[in-house]
Amino acid sequence: MTSSRRTLLVSGGAIAASTFVGASAFSSTAAERSVAVAVDIDTDAYLGLEPASPFATLVDGRLELTIDETVEGVPGDGINTDSEYVFVEAFELINQGRETVTLEVAVDNPDPDPGSEPLEVTFYAENEQRVPLEESDPLESGDSVGVTVEIIVGDIDHEVYELPVTVYASS
Repeated sequence: MTSSRRTLLVSGGAIAASTFVGASAFSSTAAERSVAVAVDIDTDAYLGLEPASPFATLVDGRLELTIDETVEGVPGDGINTDSEYVFVEAFELINQGRETVTLEVAVDNPDPDPGSEPLEVTFYAENEQRVPLEESDPLESGDSVGVTVEIIVGDIDHEVYELPVTVYASS
């Protein structure tokens, strides 16, 4: 075998081996990075929640709607059974982010005892006309909207009901 032929075979084998090794030299990796997240009170968050009535207050930096005897300046102790209440512009939503967002709200309405009528809470955007928050116009960066709360009470027990509410903003 000549020297040039041996060089060609060795070079060809080296290229084949490097191609094989190069294709499988990297099967996984891990890279550590950091993420900085600023958590702030509701009024200063990207989606600001600002009290706008005696029924909306900040408790430990979080917006709470309270409709009971603890509301300052309101002599009543709560709402009636078999009734409908509307609290116009109870609080305000403020888009303090950079993008236009659409709003949505999820209310975990309680499931009363079998045979009882429901307790339903609905949130409305209070612009030129009252529309459910989910159907309201998108909220531009820097804009705000008053939120009206409607409560429909059936024939239910006289007690305090706590309803978890989640407000969603998506761009």
